[in-house]
Amino acid sequence: GVMLDYFIPDVYAQSIYTINYKKLKKNGIKCILFDLDNTVAPYKVNEPDVKVKELFARLESDFKIIIVSNSGKNRLRPFKEKLNVDVAFSSKKPLKGKYLKILDLCSGSGAIAVALSKHLNTKIDAVDIDKNCLKQIAENAKTNNAQVNVIESNMFENVQTIYDVIVCNPPYIPTTEIETLEKSVKDFEPHKALDGGNDGLDFYRILANQASNFLTTDGLLALEIGENQEKAIVEMLNQHFYNIEIKQDYTERNRFIFAKRRKK
Repeated sequence: GVMLDYFIPDVYAQSIYTINYKKLKKNGIKCILFDLDNTVAPYKVNEPDVKVKELFARLESDFKIIIVSNSGKNRLRPFKEKLNVDVAFSSKKPLKGKYLKILDLCSGSGAIAVALSKHLNTKIDAVDIDKNCLKQIAENAKTNNAQVNVIESNMFENVQTIYDVIVCNPPYIPTTEIETLEKSVKDFEPHKALDGGNDGLDFYRILANQASNFLTTDGLLALEIGENQEKAIVEMLNQHFYNIEIKQDYTERNRFIFAKRRKK
């Protein structure tokens, strides 16, 4: 495993005050992403509690701090959103002297786009179909001085650029399973941010068919996936992608797929 240089506190796992930050530093962690609604709720992003502010100020000498917020009903659940950022770029240092063009599809609150922009010091294109999400992405980018360009688009419909990297954490819950989800998920997430169609794989079909048209040869596709979906998704990707890798999240579940675009 690659040493993660991101760390994202999870509200269910621990309090931000009990995290062993010294150990993180020793382990080579460079960046901490806080989702305020989930990690330090109920504080608002623009008026964190004094104690929180003091903690951030202390941490800034050792880490790059990223703060994101999802206001109101667009709050994203604490756990998943983070992991994509973690894994997506833990091992991908900026290529020397090369300007990376990166697209974040189904961007939601923009947590991934903001974190990548800060980490790689580059401008990220963030796509979402929901106007509220686009507002939230812009706000989170501003809070963190990140360079994020928002695009209103249903998946690739309004995308016109060719990218080196496409990252996507799409809706992947089968429609019939949404009602069975934990309250913390189904009551805060807009349903269209969850609903992946009958088998949960609708968005992966679009990605498998279209992503290669928007990637350079050998460009990277990085996806978050749902429970037991890896086999079906790898099969879909085989036509246009190679070097397909499945990676695990902190709970050792298969959670991410990385693939490189084949030559046409």
